[in-house]
Amino acid sequence: MLTLATLFFVISPYTSILPLLYAAYKAVVNNCFIPKSPFNTGMFLLFIWSLIVGIINESPLSTAAALLILIYFLMGIYLHNYFTETEKIESLMYYILIFSGVSAVIAIIEKCTAAFYKYVGWGQIFGIPKQFITYDGYRVYSTFGNPNIAGTWFAAVILISLYFFGKHKGFKKALFFWAVCFFTCVFILTGSRGAVLGLLPALIVYGLMKKDKWTYNLTFVIFIIIAGVMFVTPALMPQIHSANSPMIHAVNNSISSREAIWQGCLNMFKYKPLTGYGLLGIYSASKNIFHQYHRTLHGHNIIITLAATLGIVGLGIYLFIKKYIAEGLYFLSREKCDLAPLLAGIQVIILGHGLVDFTIMVPQIGMLYLGSLSIINSLVLQYSNYNEGIYIFSPWFTTKRTA
Repeated sequence: MLTLATLFFVISPYTSILPLLYAAYKAVVNNCFIPKSPFNTGMFLLFIWSLIVGIINESPLSTAAALLILIYFLMGIYLHNYFTETEKIESLMYYILIFSGVSAVIAIIEKCTAAFYKYVGWGQIFGIPKQFITYDGYRVYSTFGNPNIAGTWFAAVILISLYFFGKHKGFKKALFFWAVCFFTCVFILTGSRGAVLGLLPALIVYGLMKKDKWTYNLTFVIFIIIAGVMFVTPALMPQIHSANSPMIHAVNNSISSREAIWQGCLNMFKYKPLTGYGLLGIYSASKNIFHQYHRTLHGHNIIITLAATLGIVGLGIYLFIKKYIAEGLYFLSREKCDLAPLLAGIQVIILGHGLVDFTIMVPQIGMLYLGSLSIINSLVLQYSNYNEGIYIFSPWFTTKRTA
C-alpha cells in the first residue's frame, strides 16, 4: 500500500489527493492516538480559526477550504501512529526518490517535446498543460502542474538523494551520487529561482548539520553549480546564458510581477488585521482593495498570504507552530537523529521558496511540508519519551497515556 500511495502522491497533481484522503480516513477508522504537543494543538487551532474566519466572512469557499487543514491534521496523526521508526520513514523517502525518478524522466521527455513541437499534448494526465509554446525558455512542469512546484519538489529530492548518499558505501553510494547529479539537472530545467532561494540555504544547513566530509563537499559543489546556472550566468555571461533556456526570464521580472500582489495582500491585511478574508479570500477580494490586473489564489509569500487570509491570529498560530518545530529540530540535532538534517533542509527549502511563492497550497507540496512537520513532531516526542495524549474517539476526551 505504501508503494501505491507514494506513486499516486508523486505521479500527478490529480492523484496526489488520494493518499492524503486515505491517511486521514485511516486515522479516523483506526481511532489513532493523538499525542499532546504544540504542533498538534497548533494545527487543530488553525483549523478552528480558519473555519471561524470563513463563517465571519460569509464565504462558503473559505469555510470549505478550512476542512483541508483538518485533513492535513489527520494525515499528521496517521504518520505519527504508523511511521514511528527511522526505517519506516526511510522507506517512505526511498519510494519518493524512486517515483521522483519517473517524474524526472517525464520532465526530460517534456523538455525534448517542447523543443520540437508547439504542444505537449500527451502530458495532461501528469498535470502538464496543453498550451501553445511561443517562447524558447520553456520550463518543465513534470508531474506537478507548475514549474515552481516542480522546482520545490526536485529541490527536496536532491536532499533525499544526499541523505542516502551519506548512508551508503561502495556501489550504492555511487548510485546515489549519480541520483544527486540527475535530479540537479532536472531541477535546473524547472527554471524556478524561487526554489533556488530555498535550495541554496538548505544545502548549507544540510551540509553543516550532517558533519560528513563527503556530503559536505558534494553539497558545496551542487551549491556552486546551481548558483552559477541560476544567477551568475544570466547576469554576467549572456552568451552562455542563451543556451540555458529555462533561465531566460529575468530576475527583476520575477520580483516585479509579485510586487502588486504583495501590495494588494498588505492592503487586505490593513482592512481586516484580526481575521483576514478567509482561505482563498485573495481570489475573491474586492478590486477596490486588491488592485491587481488578474486574480490570484494566493499572495506569493507564506507570511503575507496567511496575514491576508487568516489575520494576525492565524499568522500567530502558524508562527507558534514554527517556533516549536525549530526547537524540535535543534533538539533532534543534539540527540544525533540521522533524519534531522534532511527534515531541516526540507523545511528551509519550502520556507525559502515561500518568500516569493505559496507552493504549500497544492496537495503535493502541502503533504511534503506538513508531512515533514508531523514526522519532526513524532521524532521529538519519541526521543523525549513523551507519550501523553488522547485517542480520536476517546470516550471522555481525557488525557491518556499509551502503553
